[in-house]
Amino acid sequence: MSQGQELIKSKKAEAERAAKEKAEAEKKAKEEAEKKAKDEAARKEKEAKDAAAKKKEDGKKAIKDKVKEKTKEVLAQNKAKAKTANDDDDSSDDDDSDAAEEAEEAGDSEDENEHGPRQLLQSKADVSAALQKAEAKAAEERKVLRQSFAQQQSKLSTELQQKVDSQLKEMQQKYEGQIGGLKSDLEKKTTAHHKRMKRQEDDFEKDLSEMDSEYKAQLNDMSKELTQEQEQMDTETHDLFKNTRTLKFVKDMRFFKQKWASEKTVKKRKKIAAAMANATKAWVGDGEEME
Repeated sequence: MSQGQELIKSKKAEAERAAKEKAEAEKKAKEEAEKKAKDEAARKEKEAKDAAAKKKEDGKKAIKDKVKEKTKEVLAQNKAKAKTANDDDDSSDDDDSDAAEEAEEAGDSEDENEHGPRQLLQSKADVSAALQKAEAKAAEERKVLRQSFAQQQSKLSTELQQKVDSQLKEMQQKYEGQIGGLKSDLEKKTTAHHKRMKRQEDDFEKDLSEMDSEYKAQLNDMSKELTQEQEQMDTETHDLFKNTRTLKFVKDMRFFKQKWASEKTVKKRKKIAAAMANATKAWVGDGEEME
């Protein structure tokens, strides 16, 4: 794999990694928005329930207070009626005779005994009717409260759902635009990078081809020179060892070299040097004679 292909592969991996991170960030932001919207909806729903419950309790309390006031009012009216009736009976007794007073007192006592239970029954009936009316009114108010709560809850749910849908739509449009822009930029950068890598590869191949041609030419030249030198050396060696005296001179020189290495005294080495000189003169003189 060439260097350009490796670079393209790394850039592609980097782009994929960036796209993956972007998708994860978008997913996280969407989840956070949904959670926030749900929390807001739950909070508003709780506030609505609390308000409805408080209103219901206030209504119950108001009904109870009205019933108590109505009961007190009825009892006070009955008490006042009973007192008025007693006052009228006392004034009539002063104008009559003693015998009539006794008879009337007996009759009044009987009337009072009969009138007291009737007033009590009438008071109970009035209180019962007032209680029934209050209960009916309370039931009607509870029904109205339930309907109002249901309407408010439905309205709140609809508003929350619309708000959540609107926010999600806005976020989706926003992120879609950002993703589209990123994709477009990535495609442009990838295309430009591919073109640049293609040019670099073409230039590299061209330089490599030129260098290869140059090296081949140099190798051919060097091969020719080496061949010529080898041929010249072979010719010189053949010419050199063709003469038996020259071969003998070479053997003598090898022998003198070995003796020189083995002998360490100056005296013996002088003798070896003199022998080498004589052998060289003899070989040189033989060469001159041959010429």
